Amino acid sequence: MISYQGLVRTFLRNMQHKKAGHLRFVQTNAISEVIVDSNGVPYVLPGLQGCENYRLGTRDGILCRFLDYNFNEDGSQNYTEPYMYTNVKNSSLNSAIGSADLQMSADLKNWASKGSRYNISYLRGQPSVYLFLSSNFFKQVVRLGLQDQLTRSLINFNMKNGYAPESGYYEFSGTTEIHIKPRDFSVSILSSEGVSNPYREGQVGKDILSFSYNISDSGPISADMLEISISQDRGSPYRGYCTFYPAGSFAPEQAVPIPTRLVFDSVTHGAGSRHAIRCDRTPVDIRTLGIQDNQPPLEWNDPVNGQGITRFYKLALEFDLTDPMVQRTMGDEMWEGEVEQSGTITIKGTWR
Repeated sequence: MISYQGLVRTFLRNMQHKKAGHLRFVQTNAISEVIVDSNGVPYVLPGLQGCENYRLGTRDGILCRFLDYNFNEDGSQNYTEPYMYTNVKNSSLNSAIGSADLQMSADLKNWASKGSRYNISYLRGQPSVYLFLSSNFFKQVVRLGLQDQLTRSLINFNMKNGYAPESGYYEFSGTTEIHIKPRDFSVSILSSEGVSNPYREGQVGKDILSFSYNISDSGPISADMLEISISQDRGSPYRGYCTFYPAGSFAPEQAVPIPTRLVFDSVTHGAGSRHAIRCDRTPVDIRTLGIQDNQPPLEWNDPVNGQGITRFYKLALEFDLTDPMVQRTMGDEMWEGEVEQSGTITIKGTWR
């Protein structure tokens, strides 16, 4: 019988870890819009925020602020790791475009092409990552029929750490929505604030909640009808009025009806004309009401479909908290506390 007793040695080492930086992405709910002609050439309409016509090297395209962030760090690291890179989620689009058709940069000096690494050291001292999208990018989007998708659903950012791959692989979308619209036969309504979900609050008997919107219609000729409609997300309208509810409640007797109207300059009704609108998707034709252009129209020539025009308007949606009816619920009871509602404003253009 042979026995063996091994010697076990234990080593104790003290280690200290210091957090050198913190990167936080900021949800802005920003929204912008790009229109494209029949060849896919992109244009940013006047007055829109977040994107601009841009030339990078020998390529024309669009530059958009796509990802906002806060990067706090102590300056002790050079940050060769981790790194970011762009990822085109649609495989057909990814194959159709070149690496230089999609580039990202924070300082607009150091650029990383599609799929190439962008060290986070370049994020220092900047608030946003910008994407350059070339004309060929949009041309392929149109060719593949992807123009109805938001760019956030087409493009992702990825992040890896080569020093510590076990720390994880991260994939995230941009903080800005970019709508892609055809220049022929299209209408648009966007918040004047450049965000996808504007918010207001106020006091009954004192305030009017006003939401400002930029509107455009584009086509070979101006749209014959421009119809605005609104709907609410919770509960049901009361005699066409939008109804607001206490948090967590849908009880009709607790609903507060609030008069709603559209306000815009009209060639027939004058400046700041007011027109009631129902909350049950009943449309109001602002073309018939003579909505006035708020800036000169943009005339253009499409390479396939010929001449056309894009027109621009301004409109406000108001919820009148000063109306006496707001002081009572649908159950005809006085109320106190807070009520809330969210909803959707929609525009429809008709060419005859």
